[in-house]
Amino acid sequence: MKKKKTKGQLLAAFKRKCLRLWSQRVRDRAQNRCEWCGVQEKYLNCHHIVSKKFKPLRYDLHNGVLLCVRCHKWGMHAAHNNPILFLDWLIRIHSDYSQYLKNFDYKKEYIEDMEKIYKELGGE
Repeated sequence: MKKKKTKGQLLAAFKRKCLRLWSQRVRDRAQNRCEWCGVQEKYLNCHHIVSKKFKPLRYDLHNGVLLCVRCHKWGMHAAHNNPILFLDWLIRIHSDYSQYLKNFDYKKEYIEDMEKIYKELGGE
């Protein structure tokens, strides 16, 4: 007999599902190419511009770019190793993202509505 999942477990599973859907939408938009260097390879990472710990932007498509492993974490100019260079690139290449994030109302009260987010991302 299977143990009934708790509310917390169900919410965690739903958040993972939303994150996978967000990741797929970012990949689709970038046509499975690193948005920084243009390489198309098997292992690409979806990078949150503003940390996913900040809930209002966690699943926002303007808050994500697709990067190869080198541009994401391991290269000298990688987003995690050189955030100033990354921000400069973001402003030059993706001015619409940076403008959106700059104008985002960070002071508004945020109530996480997972079903709404899931539907906006194209979930069933």
